[in-house]
Amino acid sequence: MVAAKAQRFLKNQSPFAESDGRICSRPSISQFRFRAPFQSPAAPRTRGFGMRHAQMMFTDEFRASLLERFANRSEWERPEIWLVATSDNRHLQRAWLNRTIDSLSEPGRSKVVARLPENAHFLSTYTELATAAILQDAGLAIEYEPDLGGKTPDLVVFGDAGPLMLVEVYTKFRHNELRRDEKAWRALQARVQRIPVPVMLAVNRKDGPAPDDATAKRIATRLKEWLLQVPGVAKMNRILEGYDFMIEGQSPGLYATMTIPGGGGWFNSDLVLNAVNEKVSSYAPLADQLDVPLLVVLAAEPASPLSEDLVGAALAGTMATALKMDYFTMQSEPHTVNMRFDQTPATFAGGLSAVGWVAPGIDEPGTLTIFPVSSATRPIQLPETMHLRLG
Repeated sequence: MVAAKAQRFLKNQSPFAESDGRICSRPSISQFRFRAPFQSPAAPRTRGFGMRHAQMMFTDEFRASLLERFANRSEWERPEIWLVATSDNRHLQRAWLNRTIDSLSEPGRSKVVARLPENAHFLSTYTELATAAILQDAGLAIEYEPDLGGKTPDLVVFGDAGPLMLVEVYTKFRHNELRRDEKAWRALQARVQRIPVPVMLAVNRKDGPAPDDATAKRIATRLKEWLLQVPGVAKMNRILEGYDFMIEGQSPGLYATMTIPGGGGWFNSDLVLNAVNEKVSSYAPLADQLDVPLLVVLAAEPASPLSEDLVGAALAGTMATALKMDYFTMQSEPHTVNMRFDQTPATFAGGLSAVGWVAPGIDEPGTLTIFPVSSATRPIQLPETMHLRLG
């Protein structure tokens, strides 16, 4: 039903259309279809589109199925949704996720339910749901990836007459190599944590990738032999398979612990603007056709170098670069910084109304900061809330 209503809007069967097919007046915030913020799934409500769903995603059955499959696995082998679905401390997180997912109409809801448990889609889908929940908290009615003439924006604000705002969400991930390295290091870390010697280890990976599974097994065996011979807790190191392992002190438990190398690469102002412009090029024509605002929201994996400060600097015209380096090697991949001789605020195509930065939370959806685009032909006017603010 969402798609059908949107198609009628696109065919100019709305109160905003003139007889020749042009959109004559832009809907204002007062014409948005409002929804009570963080409404309980059990509370009665009326939807303008789609079907109502009584079953929540995060149920006891879903938790039990994950426990049955992954309870005996190492932490690094469990899916990213594991803590959200199974931890006793995450009940508030499950509550707002259930409310947000349950508020969506089909087929958007089914897409979310299918994607959220998948590691490849978990973080991007979680970020989209956090953005949706924050906008719902501001009183807006949200649909997930409705079909608008063959285009499926991540989120669409709907009013009784049709679409009123398009929202595209870009999530910055680390390079695949860094993510694969982290998984391999965590596999070694799990082996080290079975060594019955209470020391804290740090490892300097020097150059090259993380150890593969066979190498990690050899390292763990040789580490155990070495640590069982070390007299007390002394500042010592041992190079194994080309990796430098250092004893940093005594661990609080009965077994060894190990910090793993990490790094998130780099990101700069130009890449921020490229990410925004990529979304604008895809969805500004649709926003122009509907005569509605377009909001591009940026987010990042926690270990990624992209941040709200970097987004603000890029929009202000500053050439800024952010690095997430390996703590032990203090190394990062080389890159070139393009110099600027002035500080001119970024400009975009007229179809873009604002850029956002969302910082997803846990017990609550998080915060969404809106940076209005001064040259926008369709400015966004949203009420500020405890989760939504202007940058």
